[in-house]
Amino acid sequence: MHLTPIEIDIWSCGVILLSFLSKRFPFFNSADDIDAMIELTTIFGRAQMAGCAKLHSEMLLQIFD
Repeated sequence: MHLTPIEIDIWSCGVILLSFLSKRFPFFNSADDIDAMIELTTIFGRAQMAGCAKLHSEMLLQIFD
């Protein structure tokens, strides 16, 4: 799907309006990179995050059991 600039502007306005109406960020509100990784792993799952890390020659470590 290819979005034109006007479509992107309308989408952006919708996101801003959603933020105003819900009084919160519609996506992530992470304090740091660790919190962002935890949020993403919770949404996508550890297996998918590990697969993504492998694509970039990195590893997703399991700290807690």
